[in-house]
Amino acid sequence: MSLPENSQNSSISVLKSDDLIEIFGYLNFNELITCRRVCSFWYKIIRDTSHLNDRLCFRLEFGRGFVVDRHEPPLSLILHSKIKIEKLTFWNDFFEAGKSIATVTANREKLQKLLHILREMNVTETLHDLMMQTRDDEPRTNSLLFEHLICGMKNLKYLRFSLPSFVHAFETLLPSMNSNPPFTIASIEKVEIFHETFRRLIADDFRRMLKIFPNTKEIHIYPSVSMLLDKSIIQTFAPLIKTITNLEHYTIKDIMNIENLALDHLEFPDPCESSRVLRFIQEHPEIKSASLLVDYSSVDFMRPYDMITTLIIQVDAFEIDEFDDESNPEYMYNILRFTPNLKRLQIEFPKAEEHNFGHTEIDLPHLEEVEVTQIELDCQNCCLKLLKSCVNTKTLTLKDVSQHLEVVQMQAIAQTLVNLENVSIFYEYDEELGNLFEEWPEMPKLRHLTLNKVGVVTIPGIRTLQASCPLLQTLKLYSIRNTNMKELLQEIANKFPDIVDLTLRGGRTQKVSNLSEIFAGGKGWRLKTLDISPDLEHSDILQLFKQLDFLQVVTCKFGALVVTRRIYYEVTKMKAYKLDEIVQPMKSRKRIHLDADDSSDSETSSSEMSDDDDDDYDSTDTYNSDDMDAENDIIVL
Repeated sequence: MSLPENSQNSSISVLKSDDLIEIFGYLNFNELITCRRVCSFWYKIIRDTSHLNDRLCFRLEFGRGFVVDRHEPPLSLILHSKIKIEKLTFWNDFFEAGKSIATVTANREKLQKLLHILREMNVTETLHDLMMQTRDDEPRTNSLLFEHLICGMKNLKYLRFSLPSFVHAFETLLPSMNSNPPFTIASIEKVEIFHETFRRLIADDFRRMLKIFPNTKEIHIYPSVSMLLDKSIIQTFAPLIKTITNLEHYTIKDIMNIENLALDHLEFPDPCESSRVLRFIQEHPEIKSASLLVDYSSVDFMRPYDMITTLIIQVDAFEIDEFDDESNPEYMYNILRFTPNLKRLQIEFPKAEEHNFGHTEIDLPHLEEVEVTQIELDCQNCCLKLLKSCVNTKTLTLKDVSQHLEVVQMQAIAQTLVNLENVSIFYEYDEELGNLFEEWPEMPKLRHLTLNKVGVVTIPGIRTLQASCPLLQTLKLYSIRNTNMKELLQEIANKFPDIVDLTLRGGRTQKVSNLSEIFAGGKGWRLKTLDISPDLEHSDILQLFKQLDFLQVVTCKFGALVVTRRIYYEVTKMKAYKLDEIVQPMKSRKRIHLDADDSSDSETSSSEMSDDDDDDYDSTDTYNSDDMDAENDIIVL
């Protein structure tokens, strides 16, 4: 590809197309979008390069904060962008709840308006993946969703949904099966079923589904703890079922003798049956991956299990007297050496164990995600061997840490785990970190950082953090103390102008004004969620939504006020109400409490108590690494 004639005077024009393709490969989704708009030459390079163009295929999520309006983000941003939308997700709070005629009518009008816009975006042609998480007790709304959405998608291949929610829709469509030609959706090849209620799924439900989706080749079943699944389903549809999780609803022996079973993935979270499961996957080489919950005292690994990709190890049943001798701390090695293809490892240690990982390095080259609960930091050898065993890890989560990590330990993590992208550390006790950020080690690939018991955060600390982690996109800090929140926000906006998710909880009750000025001039242009403890001027919140196109949720006043883009739309465009009317009383506000953080997220620490303090809290929010969305996705709440 030759260079444009009028670009020779520009210094960047000396780059050849191959050089630009290599540079573009390092950019994220939003940066690629920006580059496409620079000139026609760059646009053609990105369009004609498959691995770059594929990254511009993203998903939309429809939830409580989504605005169905072609003139409002995100639809206004992508309506005429020629970007392919291959994934759609509907959450159960997108539609109005209720069974009345007025509610169903409002949902029908909302869905029809959305579908009209989606047709303009050519979604009916490009959509391949659809997920619908709906309420089981609203059959009319679910039937509308099925009739208007699924039936209109010509190239839909992958459907993920709650089957009980659509049993009524299937029963309604069955009479049309006798028509000529019968009503079917032939494009769907893969179905994923999940369920969260106590309704029992029976074989007849599956038969109705397969009549409507006659070309289904794979069925993946993800029942929740409460889901009841007819055991005959596994036997009847064995050739199609590729994934089964939560098998504690049956013992493993219930499926061991089923003929034609063709599982690709097996998840068995019952440690009591782990030995039986190991024998089962040994007898079924077609199983490509498995997730097991094992108890060290009951499991017996005697050979390599290449198919085990996820392993959750509970060591609460350790015989402490057997393993308290430093001369033989090899118990983790006895398990993990037999799982060479492990990708995700979760270990729950007992508090009394002194050498909980062991003193032997284990070769786990494929391990990408590690979560450790109650790791003992006193034994440096254990910590070092743990780090060296997971050198390729991208996600590290430490829960219920009894001691604060020293600078030397953080440096060891940074130097050993050079590919780290996500770090979450949850401390158990009330002691605060202090000024750890001022000595934060270099983590050049780090994109997500979550810490509790943070304590004081200084401006020099933020500057050091930016120099050490220039790619940081998500910053969640809890239990911040003695901090001028406005100055802190200003510094974060200056140093991290591309921040996507920002949470700053803690400190005394205060008010931050001129918030929109803090994020002016392009700073925070990618911001999706902002959660801070201080109170904000309501006019500032509305101006911030007007200013930042990607902003989805603003939470302030310790959770007393939560504003989504839909609320912003209803307040400013529809004039339906004012923000003052939705502020929750401080006593009933939404509290942020990580499940590994035993301290209250109240306005002040115990040393700063005042008469207005409130230390009661509810465990309403827990950190979830799954919230870290891929860069090539636009997520709309």
